[in-house]
Amino acid sequence: MQHSILIAGGTGLIGNLLSSTFEKAGHTVFILTRNKALCADEKYRWWNPDQDEISEHALEGIDVIVNLCGAGIADKPWTAKRKQELLDSRVKPANLLFKTAQKSGKIKQYISASGINCYTVNTPNQVNEEDAYGTDYLSRLVHEWEHAALQFEELCPVSLLRISAVLSEKGGALKKLKPLFKWGVGSPLGTGKQPFTWVHEKDLVHAILHISENQLAGAYNICGKTVSNKIFSQALAQSVKRWMLPVGVPSFLMKLMLGEMSEMLLNGVNTNAEKLKGTGFEFEFEEIEKALS
Repeated sequence: MQHSILIAGGTGLIGNLLSSTFEKAGHTVFILTRNKALCADEKYRWWNPDQDEISEHALEGIDVIVNLCGAGIADKPWTAKRKQELLDSRVKPANLLFKTAQKSGKIKQYISASGINCYTVNTPNQVNEEDAYGTDYLSRLVHEWEHAALQFEELCPVSLLRISAVLSEKGGALKKLKPLFKWGVGSPLGTGKQPFTWVHEKDLVHAILHISENQLAGAYNICGKTVSNKIFSQALAQSVKRWMLPVGVPSFLMKLMLGEMSEMLLNGVNTNAEKLKGTGFEFEFEEIEKALS
């Protein structure tokens, strides 16, 4: 079945790749944008979630909403103001879309980006979608994020995409880390023992396509095989044919430089994507070495 899909957050790295993936699969895609000039093209529909404003025609003909909105977790230090921005950038768009969708009455599925960092960190055994949220800052943020998305259960099935660190040469963590390893100064972070969850950008967009086309509801981890930060660092060094520094960046130094935000680098979640694979989805890049190559 072909769908008419509206993507919020569709002009970013993943949004652009997802849009072309949906279109290649035969679906019709529309993009929400704050730029009114783009709306001369019928593919774009205007909104401003910060001001709780959206075009009255934004959901016209739409049956699936994919919401990828959310300010970058690692873009700025976690001050009190920044933490509020991180929350608002996730909750306000969901609230506005829900309020608008209540009027349209035609939405068949709501798919929301979420975060893999929602579980208890550094567990010896793997956790999964059935486990409770953790108690750290990122877990609490994801809890509020998903709570806003679950409003849509009044209207349609809801899918929560618990996305791990996305590996892409066009942006994200890999774009920042790869030059360091090319220069021969890359190293593990802290002890290097903390779990590192990741996903190749192509697997991410194909997972979203799979979840949409099969109308899967509930939370799904989207990640390749979890490795330690040290193993990830070794694989990255190998992919650029360089040596990795044998000593990791000291934890105290990272805390000094990054403050509370260092927690997301010094901690990690030990998890898997078995639930998603159980629905018939197959990862193309499940091993870190293949993904980085």
